[in-house]
Amino acid sequence: MISPVFKFLPVFLILMAFSGCAKEDDDTTEIQLLGLWELDSKTVNGTSVSLSDCEKQSSINLQEFNLCVLYDGCTETSQNSGWSYNHEMLNIALHLPAAYYIDELTDQNLVISRQDITDQGQLEVTVLSYSK
Repeated sequence: MISPVFKFLPVFLILMAFSGCAKEDDDTTEIQLLGLWELDSKTVNGTSVSLSDCEKQSSINLQEFNLCVLYDGCTETSQNSGWSYNHEMLNIALHLPAAYYIDELTDQNLVISRQDITDQGQLEVTVLSYSK
C-alpha cells in the first residue's frame, strides 16, 4: 500500500513549479518596468483627452528598491513615492487605494489603466500611455 504522503507528492511538486513560475514572471515584469516613462496620451472612458504641452512633460521614474519619482510637468514638481507590482497590478503609493492594471508593457511602451468611481457614482476608466 502506498503511503498517503506519496499520493500527494506529485500534486505538491506541480503546485510548487507553478508558483515559482508566477514569481519569476513578476520579477521579469518588475525589471522591465524600471526606467523613466514619459506620458504620451490619455483616454477617459474610451475618449481621447488632449494633453497640454506641460502634461506631455509629466513622467514616472520607476527605480530599483521600489522607489519612484512622479514628475508633474504643469506644476514642475516632483514627488517621491514607492511602487510595487503584483499579479498585473502596478501600485503607486501616492495613488493608493487605486491600482493600475498593466494593459501593455514592452521595452519602450507602457500602457496602464485605472478604474475610479466619480462623485456621481459612475465608473470611470482612465488609460495612460507612456514611452521610454
